[in-house]
Amino acid sequence: MDKLKIIIAGPGAGKTFNLKSEVISCLPNLDRNRFCAVITYTNAATAELRQRISSEIPIPPNVFIGTIHSFLIRFVIEPFGHLVDIVPVEKNYIEGPLVELHENYGHVTQKALKTISGIDSTAAKDILNILKKKCLLNDKGNINKNFKLNDDNFKLNLPIQYSSIEKDIIKSIKENCVFKSEKRTFEIKRRSANLAEILSKEGLVSYDTVVGISSRIINDYPSILNIISNRLQLIFIDEYQDSRIFIHQIFQKVLSINNSIINVIGDPLQSVFEFTYLNSLIKEESKSQPKSFTETPMMLYKSMFRNGIDEILIENRRSSADIVNLINKYIFKSEQEQRAINGDNGIPVYFIDKTIFSEIYNAYKQLKTKHNIDNIHNNNLKKSKKLFLKDFFLTRDWIKENSRKPKLKDVYKALNGESVRLEKGNYRVSSILQEVSRCILAVTGVKKQDFINSIHDELEYRKFCFEIARCLKSMDFNNYEDRINSIRKQFLKKFNNTDNIGKQADVENSLIELSNKTSISLSHNTESCYSSIHSAKGLEATSVLAIAYSNNELEKWLNFQEANNNLDDDYRLGYVAFSRARDMLCISCLEEIAPEIKIKLESLNIAFCPN
Repeated sequence: MDKLKIIIAGPGAGKTFNLKSEVISCLPNLDRNRFCAVITYTNAATAELRQRISSEIPIPPNVFIGTIHSFLIRFVIEPFGHLVDIVPVEKNYIEGPLVELHENYGHVTQKALKTISGIDSTAAKDILNILKKKCLLNDKGNINKNFKLNDDNFKLNLPIQYSSIEKDIIKSIKENCVFKSEKRTFEIKRRSANLAEILSKEGLVSYDTVVGISSRIINDYPSILNIISNRLQLIFIDEYQDSRIFIHQIFQKVLSINNSIINVIGDPLQSVFEFTYLNSLIKEESKSQPKSFTETPMMLYKSMFRNGIDEILIENRRSSADIVNLINKYIFKSEQEQRAINGDNGIPVYFIDKTIFSEIYNAYKQLKTKHNIDNIHNNNLKKSKKLFLKDFFLTRDWIKENSRKPKLKDVYKALNGESVRLEKGNYRVSSILQEVSRCILAVTGVKKQDFINSIHDELEYRKFCFEIARCLKSMDFNNYEDRINSIRKQFLKKFNNTDNIGKQADVENSLIELSNKTSISLSHNTESCYSSIHSAKGLEATSVLAIAYSNNELEKWLNFQEANNNLDDDYRLGYVAFSRARDMLCISCLEEIAPEIKIKLESLNIAFCPN
């Protein structure tokens, strides 16, 4: 394995600094006709690394720095995808295909209706026809949005001969015909995967499909694999613990040719990737999902090294000593335990022993005042070259106003107005213009280059993008459809040009983000954010409040053994959440904690508040 180097880098270990140094030190030996590829996890990480390298040396033209999708597009799909007839020459890359399922919550059959006492085949057929005429079912018997499934007071208003059994009919439909959440999720995923495959052949390639197409090219065409390997002399891959199996297999193939030196950097304990498989649009990927934690990419590489890892970065330059001590409970090899460079700041790790979030929040603010967190934050921010938040509120599931979990609604009410939802794309500002342009092209089905060639004026198109951005911010839209219809109408009026508007990408999240006055102005100066723990990776804050929803959730966060063995992400969420904190870490639970959890917290020297 001389061509593979593995670096274990825990939280706050100066991973970006180390990666920058490794890349710069290797460049004098880089052949002019070959590439060095530096692959990062996010666009923000790409921008940061590019800035750090360029501040020391001019970046040579044969050095690529970008995300895994950008890498695969640049080195696999663009040069070879059309040659093997998988994608056309002209392509647009999109988030994912838009699949509407609101017209199909389930399927009503005569068989289901006949389970009701007194309903025979004739009556069942009659009821079906009545429901179709009332537009509660479509012609195929699929339940649509007019059927208020969650409204206990909803009435079908059937003819008098069926009025006495109306409640039984509704109950039967709910129990026997409505898609359960698992089936509905599966159906969305199945349709999305099918549509993504069809669209890719038409030149609309989703980001998930980028991975699937690249995997096919690498696996099915050995001659192309050889060409790619010959082009790539050095490969650095950041956050390798989050690589999916398909991506891991691609690099395994490149490594097998023995022409490329591959450096992987990551932290196995920050592997929280299971949701990427659940949402994947690659049909075959669910079958390749790791069956155990030892089968995840970073752990597979670790197992190859009989004589130990090449390098372990153990210096934690982020967190105080008490926080690092808690993080080290997850690490079972003494040589991999972190050392707190910043030392002891006198602030213990706290457990706020209350269950009502408004009370938890008040206690948290009192602790901030007690330890002068605002001054600590401002002083450290002045001295640091890095940007970080003042407050971070972290939960397993997103905090939102319409959350299905009642207690998370209470969290939202308390934080709303004082803290904003983390939007990584805005916290790490890239280009709003670029994002608006991507959304416009996606919902109009237009290929940018063809369009620009036809109007002969890219400046005019850029002005239009700004007009759309202002429109999205200034107007109130009822729903996603209103937004995309507005864009289409303005585009058609301005340029008299739309392609196949049936070829749509799902840009709902992006349009909502662009429409949101609060998040659109979010910048590097944002001080307080709430986020899911998954989305908080790579970020840090002076003070963190990690909020467990239940005893079971908190128990998983504190199960250090399972964090190292179990494939379930939930066991590693505590490690990820706790390690975001620089100076003060508070933990809380929205449920009365069990005696055994209290004993465990005390054994970890965690201070209880109130005493």
